[in-house]
Amino acid sequence: MSVKDPEPRTAAHVPDVSGLRAHFFAVSAQLIRRILVERVRHRNLMRFFGGLSVEETAEVIKTSPRTVIRDSNAAKAWLYGELRGAPDGSSPMEIGR
Repeated sequence: MSVKDPEPRTAAHVPDVSGLRAHFFAVSAQLIRRILVERVRHRNLMRFFGGLSVEETAEVIKTSPRTVIRDSNAAKAWLYGELRGAPDGSSPMEIGR
């Protein structure tokens, strides 16, 4: 192939990207989940290790007591899932779960 006489592009020259889109969304979803879980975990550390009540925690992190309870429940569910693990031995945080 020369510069003056370029070879026409055919389907054989186009890379197969069929699985890339699904992989991108799977990785993106995993990262977003990890960010959200980390946020909940950070908020709950103050409560459990600081010995604060729901109301005290809500006041310190400037949110409602209901949000503290909801975040606490989410953190407990995440911890349970991580400790329990999947039946095949993989972590629930792995792609495809």
